[in-house]
Amino acid sequence: MKPIPSRPALSLVLMSLLLSSAFGGAAEKDLPPHAHEHVAGTAYVGAPQPEVNPWASRGIPSRYDFAAYYTRKHYEGEKWHEISRTGEYTDVVVRLGESPREVVFGRVSSYHPEVLVDGEVVAAFPERTERRGDGPGRRPDKVNRYARARLIETNDNRVVIHYRYMPQMPAAEQMRRLNPPDQTGFIDEYFVFYPDGSGVRALRPGSPRMEAWYDADRLQVFRFQISAEGAVEEELAFADDRRMMLDVLGFRIAPHRASAPAPLLERSRTIPQPMLEWNFDEGAGRTTREAVSGRVSQVEGHAALWRRGVSGNALLFDGYTNRIQHSPSRSIQSEQLTLSAWVCIAAYPWNDCSIIQQGDVLADGDGISLGIDPHGRPLLALSTTDGRVTVRKEDAAFRIPRYQWTLLTGIIDRKEGIARLYLNGLAVDERSLRGRRIRWAAGQPVKIGEGPPLEAAWPVGRVHGPYPYGFEGLIDEVCVHGQAIAPDPELPARLQKEMPDMERRILPAGEESWKNFGARYTRLGYHEAWDSMFRMSGHPDVVVTFDKVPGRYVFWHGANYIPMMVNEKGHWYSNQFNETWWNGGFEPMGDKRMVYGRVHIVEQSPARVVIRWRYPLSGVDYRIFAEGWADDSGWGEWCDWYFTIYPDGSCVKRMRSWKSRTHGREWHESMVILGPDQHPESVIESRPTLTLGTLDGTIRRYNWIEEPPTDVNYEDVSLHIVNLQAEYDPYTICGPVNRGNVYTKRGDNPYGVFPAWNHWPVGQFPSPGRYVRYPDRSAHCSMTHLYWDPSVAFEEEGRFEEKLMLEGLSNASPERLVEIARSYLKPPAAVVEGGQVSVEWDEKTRAYQVTRESGEVREMELRLEASEAHPSVNPVFVVENWGEDHEANLLINGKLPPNDVDIRQGVVRRPNGVTALVIWMEMACREPTDFQILNN
Repeated sequence: MKPIPSRPALSLVLMSLLLSSAFGGAAEKDLPPHAHEHVAGTAYVGAPQPEVNPWASRGIPSRYDFAAYYTRKHYEGEKWHEISRTGEYTDVVVRLGESPREVVFGRVSSYHPEVLVDGEVVAAFPERTERRGDGPGRRPDKVNRYARARLIETNDNRVVIHYRYMPQMPAAEQMRRLNPPDQTGFIDEYFVFYPDGSGVRALRPGSPRMEAWYDADRLQVFRFQISAEGAVEEELAFADDRRMMLDVLGFRIAPHRASAPAPLLERSRTIPQPMLEWNFDEGAGRTTREAVSGRVSQVEGHAALWRRGVSGNALLFDGYTNRIQHSPSRSIQSEQLTLSAWVCIAAYPWNDCSIIQQGDVLADGDGISLGIDPHGRPLLALSTTDGRVTVRKEDAAFRIPRYQWTLLTGIIDRKEGIARLYLNGLAVDERSLRGRRIRWAAGQPVKIGEGPPLEAAWPVGRVHGPYPYGFEGLIDEVCVHGQAIAPDPELPARLQKEMPDMERRILPAGEESWKNFGARYTRLGYHEAWDSMFRMSGHPDVVVTFDKVPGRYVFWHGANYIPMMVNEKGHWYSNQFNETWWNGGFEPMGDKRMVYGRVHIVEQSPARVVIRWRYPLSGVDYRIFAEGWADDSGWGEWCDWYFTIYPDGSCVKRMRSWKSRTHGREWHESMVILGPDQHPESVIESRPTLTLGTLDGTIRRYNWIEEPPTDVNYEDVSLHIVNLQAEYDPYTICGPVNRGNVYTKRGDNPYGVFPAWNHWPVGQFPSPGRYVRYPDRSAHCSMTHLYWDPSVAFEEEGRFEEKLMLEGLSNASPERLVEIARSYLKPPAAVVEGGQVSVEWDEKTRAYQVTRESGEVREMELRLEASEAHPSVNPVFVVENWGEDHEANLLINGKLPPNDVDIRQGVVRRPNGVTALVIWMEMACREPTDFQILNN
């Protein structure tokens, strides 16, 4: 193979990293461990257009400049395309400068990149990993359940594309099991393209273990060149290419929280040799040694995370995948037995959970167990010939504090005929064993950190289990003695003086320093044990920030990309998603391992941001609703949601849900999302909690005191506000509303007046519902539903239904928000002068779409016929076919805008390569107002 021409000098690459975005592009070493960010570079895409250039006959020439954009490729006569349940922005095109060459990451190839010349496919990039699935030929992922491509950066110097896929795709029937696909099977590929057709490609394969995921040597990097005829040549990359791609991927080595081990405990000489003992003092690696036998066991799970212990080091267990199994060389059954362990709880288990066990007594089998129940109470359980004996403090108010080292001890003494449980050296309860014989689980392995499969406690409806979850927190100094040894009550007091070496769980919303208006790709971390369950490079999440509003939008994989509005106090709120029901719920919450959902930044400029979120209606067993029901296409029911976000914090949501037939959907559910240690009543106002408004200015307020209100009047409502204990509250505008309802208090749960569940977000237990009893986990509180007519009814334009909603964060009064509702739902008419320009209101984007019919138009005159009944608050103009790369001059009522009118403009690229101009103005028009857009 002939040598590939050298790519631009490394200094130019580094310069493009610095100049590609207003928010910077810092290298990984300069960023916090959980916040590798990447702001999409130049604004690059707008509404989709046909692939042909329709403007050539209108004086706007076709341009083969260097650019990248989203589009929806059209495949004439292809049945799979005709039945495709995908909306706009589904394919990515990289246009290589000054020639008809394009690289397309498209649905037709399950997003594997192909080279087109004059619109015809002439080559494809080599497949470095064989792809197998349920689709034909070049499209092995038949409906692209897993494959996707995203445009990360585009500017004059380079284009960066992220291509993610699962090479070995499980068959549909495997989605009905409790071992669905997870993050370990994905591959991340990144492509950097340069204007001369050269570039660099990196391939990062997933791995069951995080040590391999963090191994930079596993990253495969290639240089490539695309010839004028479209041929692709690849060769191994140079060292500086590899360094550059590590930065592009947001690659980082495994986080290492260096902390010195605690002083070692001195064992009393009066205590006999234990039967089994784990000190966990290795401090690194994947194995731990049982001290008595010297036998080594694997630390199973995604990662082995070592922390400062109560003595030496300890192990951090993630609650789902971590465990240790030890096959003892001799039976541990004895007339007298003592089990002990030091634990530090991060979250109470989903149900009874073992710290150390032999057998499966917690699932009514044989054996013994020392552990914790879902109330956070210690327990000692043993199987006997007369049934299971469980020792625990039967007091609902009694539970072990979280984030504190605690000594658990259980003694089984057949000589005394007693089973006794100790907490921090003090006896808390006991049970008689007289006349009972213990059913030992001889020959079975001893397990640490995981119990037998169980259902979740306090479930709501159908739960898909039993499931083998585990302990979440730190474990240290596990011992089994063949004698009855009462613990020293003075020891815990000496060892509980310092905070445990364990991260607090805080919902991530990005760095506080992010203050400008714009969207950025980033990686939001929760805590290291939870993060280790995912294999995602530097751009899985999207955060939109503002300079006018102290809040942000967060699309985080920990919440399944369900859009979150986060205010200045860090309170999270969402207006939900699409949901349907059939023998269980189907919703994005079901995709707990995040193998289906995806989020894209599809437009970015100083005037607005557009985000696309795509997800299927999935059960927690990974079935996709209606998959294969309607025809043999293989499609289930997916949703494409589009978010058009402006500098004032407002967002128009265009919610499209693909359907097989006419059946129910849920479109709105007001939810407050809570982090650990947040209670609904510490976040939500109770007087009033809910404010409703009508377009005629009627304001209704409702309190949540001892019970949710029962007299809520939704008649003619178009404004919905949930009042939080902060200055900025989330508002919702839609409608007019047909009806609504309020979530009532559920069951006999004493948690509070606001019903709350903690199966979502973050939780990985395959449950569609679990009531909250304690604020130990992230949770959500559901409050109300709104119902209103669709903007596009099912089968009116296709096999989908579509609804619109305007939402945002605001500190404005309800009366002011009613005016904003009028501005959106009853906007003023627009009148345009001259025959070469047309204008129409687009409720899908809250903008006046101005179409310039000719490239020669230098001036456009528009009038908004505004009034008190039809105001225009912060008007937006989008000039299609702008054909220029610069912004416009603007006159308002024949004059330059006043200094107090903030005007934001941006030139964005349409999928056919033609540019459009977006203008956003911070002003209110309550009387007729003239605008002149001057194309200088």
